Amino acid sequence: MSPSAPAPRVAIVILQWRRADETAACLRSVAALDYANYTVLVVDNHSADGSVDRLRREFPTLRTVENPANLGFAGGCNVGIEAALADPAVRYVLLLNNDTRVAPDLLGEMVWAAEADPTALVIGAVNRAGDRHTSSGGHIRWWTGRYEDVFDRLPEAAVLRQPVVEVDAVAGSSMLVRAEPLRAGVLLDPDFFCVFEETDWCLRLRARGGRVLLATRARLEHRPFTTMGRPLHLYFRFRNRPYFMARHARPVHWITFLPYYAAEAAARIVAYTLVGRHAEARCVLLGVWDGARGRLGPGRVEQLLVA
Repeated sequence: MSPSAPAPRVAIVILQWRRADETAACLRSVAALDYANYTVLVVDNHSADGSVDRLRREFPTLRTVENPANLGFAGGCNVGIEAALADPAVRYVLLLNNDTRVAPDLLGEMVWAAEADPTALVIGAVNRAGDRHTSSGGHIRWWTGRYEDVFDRLPEAAVLRQPVVEVDAVAGSSMLVRAEPLRAGVLLDPDFFCVFEETDWCLRLRARGGRVLLATRARLEHRPFTTMGRPLHLYFRFRNRPYFMARHARPVHWITFLPYYAAEAAARIVAYTLVGRHAEARCVLLGVWDGARGRLGPGRVEQLLVA
């Protein structure tokens, strides 16, 4: 990006389901961004607990969209993306989790990486929780259907010495996506509801001839599971994996994927049960059952939220 060129307009879309306190803290960090040209839209996924009113009191000029139902991460973000793209000047959309806290230079670093490589359709950022890395960007291990983060694969120093690292997918907590494929209708798949939806999206965008990059100088704090909780995350993780594999894996990968998936699920159910984590054991079991039945969309989300 030329120093004299105007900064491309970025629409930041933040999805929330309850936890307005998390969203407010995220918005305060976004307000400190040193980037010159961005807008912010908060999409509320039918919190029905006064969350939107709470945000409007603290941020009276905040633009919000309220969904009539909980559409999950995929459906909720799609609503925000479509609303953001109503502005024809928007060149990038940044999806940002409400449980993140961004560094002031985050957006500038992500846009720099995108502008430096016209083939890059998706840019991710380095996610940290305290002194450890959380899911940032990585690769799919097709024989097992598991995602391997780049920081689990390589030493930290080896990753960070490169300004960008090409990956299969980046974390949905912080995804900068070019507007062109979004305007062409390449959006998140609501059948996933949540979990694997950003990975599927990255692979579909890559299939259009683009690259997915992790911008290692773009940093944010992210504490996963603060909104959804680990048991529900496990339900969607096990339910959606067969659907994801059916869309993207080659037939030969199923030779090892199915026994690995079954063994992993069984081991987790037994281990969680033995240590008294019954909610997690139940969610893994129900996820496998619903995955085998081809149940998609919200699935048992309402049932499990009140369990």
